[in-house]
Amino acid sequence: MQVSSPYDYGIDFKLIPVYKEKPPIVEPPLPLPGPKFKIIPTCTNGIITPHGIQSVESGNDITFKIIPNVDYMLVQLLVDGIVTTPTTILPEITYTFVNVIKNHTIEAICIEIPVDKHTIISTNEPGGTISPLGDIFVTEGSNITFTITPDEFYEVDQIVIDGIVTPPTTTSPTITYVFNNVLEDHTIYVDFKPLTTYTVTSSVIGGNGNIIPLGTTTIVEGKDITFTVTPNVGYEIDQFKIDGVLTSIS
Repeated sequence: MQVSSPYDYGIDFKLIPVYKEKPPIVEPPLPLPGPKFKIIPTCTNGIITPHGIQSVESGNDITFKIIPNVDYMLVQLLVDGIVTTPTTILPEITYTFVNVIKNHTIEAICIEIPVDKHTIISTNEPGGTISPLGDIFVTEGSNITFTITPDEFYEVDQIVIDGIVTPPTTTSPTITYVFNNVLEDHTIYVDFKPLTTYTVTSSVIGGNGNIIPLGTTTIVEGKDITFTVTPNVGYEIDQFKIDGVLTSIS
């Protein structure tokens, strides 16, 4: 090969960047919602919360709180008809369904708190009354007052408490006996006796005036009685006799 000129020939290459599109980011699919189950709560003589039919997603937990009415207590807790122990008792009564995977029912049954009662039997003899009378039911720890009322011209002879003669709690203005803080059964019996009485008979001889009270009056021994004598118009008292003896009027 004949070379006509002293030249060198060369070829230069450079890197041309090639850009490619990034593949789209594919988000993972959202999980499909799981099944939901129903829990039906009921409560007798109290409140259960949350109340009404509850919808719970599969695998979730739910807690119910039970509040008995005032003076009531929880006596039975039924879950799906089976007697069950609450999850907690204090400070509040609760039951928790854990990992719910089916329908449920929860029923709380509350009853009135039982109160101990005692009987006091009250009786009396003729000559007066005691009130209340008969078999009296008393709540434990409470007080009860019995009122004793003698008939006219009678007085209380004795008060017998549980077989023991006992003085009354009060004598004026009424006679009473009080059982305080009743913790057991008791009896109360009252006997009366007649007072010593006398009769005073008053009369007006010949009329022409009046005396009050007139006729026969019964008076208890030791008591006073006053008679008022009033002559008619134009008349004056001639004689005044006490037990047949002339007596001056005071």
